[in-house]
Order: sequence, then structure tokens, then C-alpha cells
Amino acid sequence: MIGAQAWGYVSRWTRAYGYAVLGLALLAAGLPWALWNETRPILGDQSVVRVLRLQQYFVNAPELEAPDQWAADRVAQEGCNQVGLVAGPGSIDYPVWVLLRERTPSVSIEDVQVANVSGRLASSRFSPCALIALAPAVARVDLVFANQQFQRVLDPATPASASPSVALFLPAR
Repeated sequence: MIGAQAWGYVSRWTRAYGYAVLGLALLAAGLPWALWNETRPILGDQSVVRVLRLQQYFVNAPELEAPDQWAADRVAQEGCNQVGLVAGPGSIDYPVWVLLRERTPSVSIEDVQVANVSGRLASSRFSPCALIALAPAVARVDLVFANQQFQRVLDPATPASASPSVALFLPAR
């Protein structure tokens, strides 16, 4: 009899407060991951509040920062305002978009040489004056897009033997 009364009390309490307690327990369990996240912590010296946004883009791939910056600078030097991105699965392209738009706000950027079904949606009017290839699509020496030949341009700071994650191609002259 006492067990039935105790069960009735627990059952009423669970219905009344169970979801709230469960929600608070889950919130408390997730706080360490939210506040001290390894790549984008809310608290600490590397907090998203303290670190510049541009630096945050390269937290997971710091080796891409210098080549991305160089490619965006070189595209701006060329006065290019239509850039094609050659990217593959796993390519990190968002920082390139940000850097290009930072240097040339009116730049038009499109994915080119898309190998999947969405490649049919490509604009036939897009005529890039530069192509940026992102790993894993970097291994090519020259590229052809829309019957135009593009030659790879090397960053003087990067040895020719290096296999960079970012490659810039400009129209062949």
C-alpha cells in the first residue's frame, strides 16, 4: 500500500516537473561544450568575442589562410570581377568568398566545372577572368572553361614543388 502511494506521488511529480528537470539536466550537460568549444569557445582567450572574424574562418584549417589571402589579393590586382571556383567534396570555399568580396565588393563568384547534377544549372553567360581551384581539385596544371584556356599562377612565396590547397588560374596570354 505504501509503495502504491509512493508511486502515485512520483507519477504526479514526474508529470508536473519531469520535463522541466530533464530539460535543465540536458542544458547543464551541454554547457561545457557550448562555453569551452575547442574551435569556437564562448569563454576564454580564444573566445569568438575576442578573436577577429577572419581568423575564426581559418581555425580548422590555418594552412589555407596565406594561400587564400594571396589568391584574393592577386585577383584584386588583376581587376577581375568574375571568379570561378573549382571545388570538390570537402573543399573549404567560404573564406575565399569572404576574402574576394572584401577586396572587390562587386565580384561575381560562381562554382564552375561542377560534376554533379546541379552542374546543369550553371549560367552560360558567366565568363570568369580568374579561376580558383580548391583542394582536392588543385592537381591540374592548366584548366579549360567555356573554351578558354587558364594557366596556373604560382605564389612567389610558395615553392613550385609544393602541393598547395589553393591554386589560382588566369587566362592564358
